[in-house]
Amino acid sequence: MITFNEIYAAVLHSWALFRGDRGALNAFDTSYDGFWRSFAVILVLAPFYVIVFLAERHLILEDPLEAPVTFSAGAFLFWKSMSALVDWVALPILLAFLATPLNFSNRYTLLIVARNWTSILAILPYALVSLLFITGLLPPGGLLWASLLLMLILLRFRYQVFSAALGGPTSLVVGFVALDFLFSILIGVLFNRMTGIPG
Repeated sequence: MITFNEIYAAVLHSWALFRGDRGALNAFDTSYDGFWRSFAVILVLAPFYVIVFLAERHLILEDPLEAPVTFSAGAFLFWKSMSALVDWVALPILLAFLATPLNFSNRYTLLIVARNWTSILAILPYALVSLLFITGLLPPGGLLWASLLLMLILLRFRYQVFSAALGGPTSLVVGFVALDFLFSILIGVLFNRMTGIPG
């Protein structure tokens, strides 16, 4: 089980990475056990995902141009959670197949561990603006603009993490960041279409 101290340390190291301190990457546990433990971070992310998903459903319900949402909040959260879970494991699986052909197998573990742990810091701002929207302190337009800004910041952060972990050419790092971003969108769209979720 992941401890509070591990979570707190991960946020601090992630913040250091965000500020450009590549040395912070060495603080993550890249042992065999550390690699698999990093996937348990999804349990830490779960409550924040719920907040983000509830805000998304609330936004859909407020949009008169969207098709009516005929499923319950529970069903919405279930399918969104399944989408997030698939997204959580899909990229590591894909990169495992690409590691040898693209010659980064010796950096694969560090990349995935860093990607998993830094996800805590990445989701916090999204959860905050989502909570502000749900409580009525942020209008729908504000949520959309804030989400767009946070997406750009997150892409920059992902680039810093991937660049520090891979230590490879810029083109390779940019390609991986784009792959991560587009893969997440594709999975989300597929789940939306399969379940009838608007958007």
